[in-house]
Amino acid sequence: MGLDLTLLPFDSPEGCPRDFSHTLLPLGRDRELFEEIARVETEFGRDVPERFHSYRGRDAAGEACYGETLQTNYGDRLRYVRVKHLLQQKNHPRFCAGYPENRAILAWLKESDPELRIALFWH
Repeated sequence: MGLDLTLLPFDSPEGCPRDFSHTLLPLGRDRELFEEIARVETEFGRDVPERFHSYRGRDAAGEACYGETLQTNYGDRLRYVRVKHLLQQKNHPRFCAGYPENRAILAWLKESDPELRIALFWH
C-alpha cells in the first residue's frame, strides 16, 4: 500500500488482446479508507493481464508515459479488483463523508458495471 491511490478502470472489454485504461481516478489521501481498500485487494485482487497499458506507464528513462503498466511505483505487481468488490466499502464513513473527489468516485462506481475491472495503482 502506498500513500496515494489511483483507480485505473479497464476501458478494454475482457478478452481483448491488449487490456488498457485511459481513465485515471485519483482518490483523496485517506489512510483509513485506503486500509480498507487494501484489504479488498488482498482478498479479491488478481494480477493485471500481461500487456496492460495506462497513463501510469514508464518509458526506458523512467519517465511517466502511456505504456505498459504491470508494476506500481514500489515495484509490486499491479492488481485489479471488480467494482462490486470496491462497492463493499460504499458505506464506509470516509468514502461517504471524506474528500469530495472520493464521493464523486463512489458515485461513478455505483453507476458502473459491477463486473468492471479496476486496477489499483498505489503510489
